Amino acid sequence: MPTWLKVVVAGIAVLALLFIVAGLMVVKAVEAGKRAAEEASVEGEEYGARGSLEGCLQEGVRRFATCDSVKIRCSFVIDTFLWSCLESAPYDSRFCAEIPEAGNDAAVTQWATKVCARHGSANDDWCSFNLSVVPAFCASR
Repeated sequence: MPTWLKVVVAGIAVLALLFIVAGLMVVKAVEAGKRAAEEASVEGEEYGARGSLEGCLQEGVRRFATCDSVKIRCSFVIDTFLWSCLESAPYDSRFCAEIPEAGNDAAVTQWATKVCARHGSANDDWCSFNLSVVPAFCASR
């Protein structure tokens, strides 16, 4: 077998190995994300059951502010926590009266930005994006 063919075959083998390793890493990351979301859901249910809607909101913002991981991954996990928390907390119509309608994007963004700033996450677009769960929750009531 000529040397150039050996180099090509070795290169193909290395690329195949890299694809396999990358695939395994993606599978592990997805599984870890699913576990984190399941745990966040349980934590949210427990937190909401012993708290209030406002407490769920505050805890969601607090968790996001302390997120030191990839923001999009944190966002997914915290959305899961927040939704579960709101669902299990005792409903109080006064809470939702303060929340803009889910379809009014400008009002939701303005409200979420203020809430994030009040809790130490000013100018954090991911924080305000995260809070879009709250108007959606109120719309479902």
